[in-house]
Amino acid sequence: MAISVPINAPLTDSQAELTAKIGSMKSLLALPTIKKRNIPKENQMSTYDYLIKILDVMGLTPEIIFNAFLTKVFDQTGTFLEEKVLGAIADSIGQQGIQLSPYINNPSASSKIKKGYKANNKSYINGLVPANFLQVYKQKLAKDLLVMIFGPKQVTPTSLNTNQAQVNNLINNSVCGEGLFSLSNNPIVRNNDIEYNRIKLKQQLEKGEVVYEISCQDVKIKLPEDPGFIFNGGGTFTVPAGSVSPAQSLISMVQYTNNQVQRINNESNANSGGKSFYQILIEKLLSFISILVQPFLPNVFATINASLPTSQQVSQSNFVFDNCAISNDPENDNKKEFAKSLFNALLKDLLKLLLLFAIKKFKRLVANYFARTAMEKQRRKLEKAKLKFQVFGQLAENADKIAKYKAALETLATVLGVI
Repeated sequence: MAISVPINAPLTDSQAELTAKIGSMKSLLALPTIKKRNIPKENQMSTYDYLIKILDVMGLTPEIIFNAFLTKVFDQTGTFLEEKVLGAIADSIGQQGIQLSPYINNPSASSKIKKGYKANNKSYINGLVPANFLQVYKQKLAKDLLVMIFGPKQVTPTSLNTNQAQVNNLINNSVCGEGLFSLSNNPIVRNNDIEYNRIKLKQQLEKGEVVYEISCQDVKIKLPEDPGFIFNGGGTFTVPAGSVSPAQSLISMVQYTNNQVQRINNESNANSGGKSFYQILIEKLLSFISILVQPFLPNVFATINASLPTSQQVSQSNFVFDNCAISNDPENDNKKEFAKSLFNALLKDLLKLLLLFAIKKFKRLVANYFARTAMEKQRRKLEKAKLKFQVFGQLAENADKIAKYKAALETLATVLGVI
């Protein structure tokens, strides 16, 4: 006996829609009760990471913003960085309960009162210190930043910094600053892991071969034998004998890193690696900026003290501390105030640039979306209009056929009647 196979009849549009809705309702009823999670602020994704994620979802890269940020910080004609440094000095003095003018020394003052001290100190210092006191040192700051990122410890005639004592200090502070400041949420790392990471980093910096995780792989990067071309021109990514700004030099370093990554990866991932290293560079800049500017602050404190009585003098060593001092006494708010204030000031400006860029691109995305939606709506209207005209055309064609049939029947009826 033959097997009777039932026919799998297709559903109509209405039947398919109803079936889908019933399935969705059943799935929704099967889900557990949805609760709104109240995530503590310290466990939420950082604003920086969230903006980067938003740009990534929109198919955009923050590279253009990083370029603008570096240009702004290392501008040799602007005073952006100088203003942030002076503000951090004012905050560090005010954090210890000192107001410079009129003079107040109240270490037990409340946080609200200290906030007023900081604002008054900022106005007072800005009126004393020239706003361009760092302009001629911007290129040295950029060179020292690369020393803190890549090393090596051993100084040669072609090193970015040929002062052995300064290089030792930079590398020590780079090691002490590992995990001290971060743009992202603090990872869950044990104290012994932090110490292990610092030991490994110290070994890498002293050797001049630093390992970074780029494109989900460990990439060993080292400066070229003669890194001077990055700042003087004449290399692969710079114009020969051209004037290279500090920001352009750091951007060229990112391109150089791209080239290093490409040697062990395919071309598409090499570009992604460069973008990832760009984020590493920005994070290192914000973490190390307080160390980079400290050698140029004695003149600032000398200018401040020149306007104060001897009993009210402020010493740099009492208000500005390096990463190693902060790392050894992490609970001391006074020691980390200068570094934290400068870090947050630069981070705030970086977040502002990222947010404005994201809003601008989002507005364009929304405008394109509504334009596309309007076009789709007009297309559907046009399709409906075409269908209506087809129906009317069929009616007219049928009416013409009916008229012909009627005439034929009348003729036939006459013939039949005669018969």
